[in-house]
Amino acid sequence: MPYPGMHANEVYQLLLNGKRMDPPMYCPEEICKVMSKCWNEYPKDRPNFENLKEMLWEILGCEEITQVLQQNEKSVDTLNSPKESDSVNGQDDYLNGPFPETVEMGPI
Repeated sequence: MPYPGMHANEVYQLLLNGKRMDPPMYCPEEICKVMSKCWNEYPKDRPNFENLKEMLWEILGCEEITQVLQQNEKSVDTLNSPKESDSVNGQDDYLNGPFPETVEMGPI
């Protein structure tokens, strides 16, 4: 139970009086604000999952992280694109195929 040492009736009364748990120690203020919005007395005033995701993405800088990852992906794609130097004697190297459709396995 999130409220250790308290009975359900006590917690219920506490919540009815507008009290909420203290945020975890060292929790960033921005996250505390999001938590408070999620604990709003009126469900219609709480963020839905889409809003919650957007708030957390903004706080955590995920948009910037996503942009960096996308840039890295483009760089990796450029590095992995086949070049003439990737083939040996006119055949592709083992990393780029061609790969056999089936592999024969010997007895184990």
